[in-house]
Amino acid sequence: MAKRIEKINESINKHFPSNNDAWWVSENTTITDMVELHRGAGGNKINPIWVAKHIFNIEPTINIVHYGGMCMIYTRESVKNYNY
Repeated sequence: MAKRIEKINESINKHFPSNNDAWWVSENTTITDMVELHRGAGGNKINPIWVAKHIFNIEPTINIVHYGGMCMIYTRESVKNYNY
C-alpha cells in the first residue's frame, strides 16, 4: 500500500507543477479503496476536485477521496462530469 501512496503523491506533483507537495494523500487505515487528501502550504490555485479526479484517473484501486480540510468526500461518480 505504501507504494500506491508514493505513486499517487509523485503523480500529483508531476501533473500539477505548482503543487510542490502542497497536496498529498495518505492511507485510510480502515477502508482500503479510500485515501485521505491533505493540503499544506501552497497549492492555492489547485482545486481539490481536480486532485481527486486525477487520483481516480491514475489509480483504479481508489474509489473514495476524503478531504478533511473541507469535510468533503469525492467519489468516481461525483467527479465524473467535472472538467478542469
